[in-house]
Amino acid sequence: MTDPTRIAHLIVRRLDGEITSEETAELNEWIGAAPENKVFMETRMTPEAIAKKQKILWEMDRESLDRRLARVLHNARKRKK
Repeated sequence: MTDPTRIAHLIVRRLDGEITSEETAELNEWIGAAPENKVFMETRMTPEAIAKKQKILWEMDRESLDRRLARVLHNARKRKK
């Protein structure tokens, strides 16, 4: 199994335009390893999808962001039990 943190790092480097050819090969290998990886990249990592998520985050006020983060953390803790 590929380390999710490593994949996230590669995706960020790709989005920043800083990815090396070796890293591109590694990311492409991950993308080709499972259909859901390809779908993820094609639907959630497009410039349009990222811009939409950024807009949502920018529009959220601090209080609602704190509530949402607390809810996400609470749910993550429940799943670990």
